[in-house]
Amino acid sequence: MKTTLKKLSALILMLGTIFILSFPSIAHAADTGGTDHFELTVVENKDSKSGAEIADLTIKNISGKTGTNVTFEADLPTIFHDKDMKQVTFKVGTLKAGESRTYQVSRKAAGTVATTSLPTTGNNATTALPTTGDMARPLVILVGLFLLASIVTIGFRRFKGAKSLFAILLLLAGLGGVATVYAAETYHHRDEVRNHAVELAGTTYVFHLAGEGDFEEDNANTGDTGGDNGGSEVTKNFTITYYINGVKVTNLSLVYGYVAGEQATDLKTPTYEAEDFSGWYDNDTYTGNVITSIAKEATGDKVFYGKTTPKTYQVTFDSTGGEAVASETVNHGQTVSEPVAPTKDDAINPADAPEHDFIFKGWYTEPDLTTPFDFETPMTENITLYAKWGLPITEAGLVNPAVASYADGKLGTPGDAIWFANAWFQILDEDMDDDASNGLQALVIKVYDIGNSQFIADTTRYGLYFDNITSDGDSADGSNGYEDSRNPAIGGVGKFIDDWYNANIEGTVYESSVQAVALNNPNYTDFTQIPFTFDSGSTITNWIWKSYYQDTRFATILDVSGYQQAFALSYGDIHGHMGIAPPTTFTHLLDFQPTTHSVNPTFWLRSAGDSYRAAGRVDAGSINNLYRVHLFYPVRPALSLLID
Repeated sequence: MKTTLKKLSALILMLGTIFILSFPSIAHAADTGGTDHFELTVVENKDSKSGAEIADLTIKNISGKTGTNVTFEADLPTIFHDKDMKQVTFKVGTLKAGESRTYQVSRKAAGTVATTSLPTTGNNATTALPTTGDMARPLVILVGLFLLASIVTIGFRRFKGAKSLFAILLLLAGLGGVATVYAAETYHHRDEVRNHAVELAGTTYVFHLAGEGDFEEDNANTGDTGGDNGGSEVTKNFTITYYINGVKVTNLSLVYGYVAGEQATDLKTPTYEAEDFSGWYDNDTYTGNVITSIAKEATGDKVFYGKTTPKTYQVTFDSTGGEAVASETVNHGQTVSEPVAPTKDDAINPADAPEHDFIFKGWYTEPDLTTPFDFETPMTENITLYAKWGLPITEAGLVNPAVASYADGKLGTPGDAIWFANAWFQILDEDMDDDASNGLQALVIKVYDIGNSQFIADTTRYGLYFDNITSDGDSADGSNGYEDSRNPAIGGVGKFIDDWYNANIEGTVYESSVQAVALNNPNYTDFTQIPFTFDSGSTITNWIWKSYYQDTRFATILDVSGYQQAFALSYGDIHGHMGIAPPTTFTHLLDFQPTTHSVNPTFWLRSAGDSYRAAGRVDAGSINNLYRVHLFYPVRPALSLLID
């Protein structure tokens, strides 16, 4: 029995010795406060678009002190297991008071788990979860003192001499350890959250979380006992609280604590897609200077206030010479209301302008008017819109309304008019060579005639459209009536147009826009070649072709080797460039109305008529052969213009 007691006493002595020698470190590792130091949370990541299970794990320091050597552990649900890995450990390091770290775990397609460190807790709402502290330090001390008392008792009762002295020394070492604990500057703390259920992608999973780290003792940071603490000890760790629009915020990427005396602390500015942030103020009326940092020497908990206002954008309307339109202010993501269509006076040259205004054709996003603006577009920046204008020829009665393709409401297309060389020109073909890569060479005709003229002015030659050499009507030379009419010695519609061009365009700024052309005028041989056949007669003196208005040949051709000029239209221009198929009966093609120079809407073409005594002409849009080449009728010049 004595032997057994002696062995038991020896065991107690050995255990007590080990405990006492390690007591300072054990006590140091114990939590003296017993309160929560970490807030441990798990939330579903709402930003996931894939439908996979993704969770944000967050550890936040709520101790009011700086934590060092902080680690964050998580026992994962089965769905996140990666082979033998059932637990993940995050080495957080230093975590200041109020600071947090968020880590993301997600299940990959193959069932593996990925972990990602995130800078903040994100925008998901967090819910504080219950935590468990470590064993309180007083309990550790009590256990140690019990063992110490046992050692002393056994030592005095069972051992003599040196053994008694050794027991006394152990007692002193133990007491010294207790003193060391209370004098320690730091202590270790661990919090745990177990069986925490979280719903991820519609399924509930259970997590086990733990956070631990070292913290400074409150009595380790003594200083001035005055100030706000009324003589109590002053900590170096302080919290920062934020309010935005009167609401306390905790889920933004901000600094929630600082350590006095270490360094200046910069305050982060939150950013918003649709709102502007005012900056941080030290009062809830947002007055005074904006605060961007906390000075190094500052102390005490801080509270800052900020507010947001919707981002706004200016939409400016440039009416490009029309009626002024007020700008509009639009909030981010909202649409701008389309203003009432402005007006634009056509009085550029009242003597030659139509009797009605320009027609508004919409708002465009750039000055060259190529991209229409969609008023359903959400605003994300300042913008200027430009008005587009055109003159609808249908209002002036200049285009047959039945030809719908000529009135599509777009400037620069057939049926519209452009202002050029102080006059209105109607567009007949928006691109004569059908190749937009080299620009748009538009075929245009002057809306208002330039006066009346004979087709051929020389009365000795008026009876012939195709000139002859012997005047006996038996042979024809290489000319035609339009070319003859350009000869100053003969005169007529060609010279009338040439004189107008020389006076109004040649040598002016407008000339660079006029394209070189070849008129493709036929002589008698060209005119009578296959597939053409006369309806009656067979020579120049008696030929008759009653379907002359169906002639699709001899259209004006773009020719860089030619020269810039104005000209009369041909049947080929009307059918080819205007895209109108040759009619089987008389047809309305242009539908021009009477103007200041005539009592009827007639004007000369440069094509031959139905016989050698007539030239082609248009009367109210219809081709007619009842007039002779020596009579006076209106002249309307045509041009090929580079309009794009």
